[in-house]
Amino acid sequence: MKKVLLATLIASALLVGLSLLASTQGKNTVTESTATPQNQSISKEEERGALVSYEKVNDLTTKEINELNPEKNIGQLLDYDVSLYSITYESVQNGKPVVLSGLVTIPKGKEKPSLLQYHHGTMLPIPMPGGEGSNDVPSLFNGQAAQPDADFGETRMMILTFASEGYVVSAPDYAGYNVSKDLDHPYNIPNELANYSVDMIRATKELTTILEVKTDSKLFLTGWSEGGGAAVATHKDIEQKYSKEFNLIATSALAGPYDMPSMLQSNTLELEDDDLGENAGIYSWTLYSLLKFSNINIPLDKIYKYEVQNSLDALNPPSSKVSEFINLPFLQESIMSGDNEELLNVIEQLSLIDGWIPKAKIMLHSGKNDDIVPHYNTLNAYNNFKKEGADVTLYEYNGDHYTPDLDYLTTTIKDFGKLSRQK
Repeated sequence: MKKVLLATLIASALLVGLSLLASTQGKNTVTESTATPQNQSISKEEERGALVSYEKVNDLTTKEINELNPEKNIGQLLDYDVSLYSITYESVQNGKPVVLSGLVTIPKGKEKPSLLQYHHGTMLPIPMPGGEGSNDVPSLFNGQAAQPDADFGETRMMILTFASEGYVVSAPDYAGYNVSKDLDHPYNIPNELANYSVDMIRATKELTTILEVKTDSKLFLTGWSEGGGAAVATHKDIEQKYSKEFNLIATSALAGPYDMPSMLQSNTLELEDDDLGENAGIYSWTLYSLLKFSNINIPLDKIYKYEVQNSLDALNPPSSKVSEFINLPFLQESIMSGDNEELLNVIEQLSLIDGWIPKAKIMLHSGKNDDIVPHYNTLNAYNNFKKEGADVTLYEYNGDHYTPDLDYLTTTIKDFGKLSRQK
């Protein structure tokens, strides 16, 4: 489904110009009075990222972690047994307080581990056969093997391996999943994903303090697909707003959609086939997310030919033909005329490669034949950052969106290991 959703994301970009807390039974409630009323804004920065609850859900040995990944040869990367904690924490969505969930994994016996955040890729806000749906978010993982409707592929492979390598791993679910399932997920909206991620880091640090796990000051960021974009967005947010709070060392991202404006320019408004088949619902959801979270002042009933009030409505169009559920002439005219300054500004805001120069090191990974998030996203990001004098490294692989996963994991561990040893 990543392929379906991200392929549709590109189509969306071409057109657009592109809490509930779960039951605390069995959990440690940190501060029952911490949660801010949902109709009030969080005005103080220190209120964001507060740990609301945590629950130890399992301990896994290196042998068990290896057995959970029969499809990948990761045994040589595993050094430490790992403890798993499901947490909830305070964050914001569109400036309003929300409670979100995530997974924290802690290596046993590692002296002063560094903190690493892993950002997962696209997951639909509904359960999906074979995984990559709402049942697959990190906080729902308790050590189980892959299930028909919950594969947990990224958690089993990426999160557990990074943790077993000796990192305290902070893995946000993002809004729209688990305890925040009643919220819309802001698909590929950089500032929202960065907010959730920064606050998850804060909550993770609070948990390590409670558990008396002493860490060093170093922070590393990682992510794949939508998570690759989230990692770079978090890198940008930390350097622009929170450089005194976090000691960001490096980011390593795989196949992220960093350059949305170029997606628009590469193939302007070509939807000759009209019928998107099984992609239609994903396309519609992506379009809805971009409109809602970018705060574009365009009524949804001008875009859609059927009633859409939330993500689930958007995921269920009445037809697979774009012209039967989207007002194409209105969108095409808005984009092609160039008169909709608000829309053009939104396009620019979705770019993760313009308007800033990374200070900490960035490693960008991509398959040359990626047909989901085109390889030029990574190339354009690398070239832009390099031109501006950033410390950026490019890793290209002879593969698609999925085949570089183990190479990415292995190379990132090697690169981070070298940086972690530096004083």
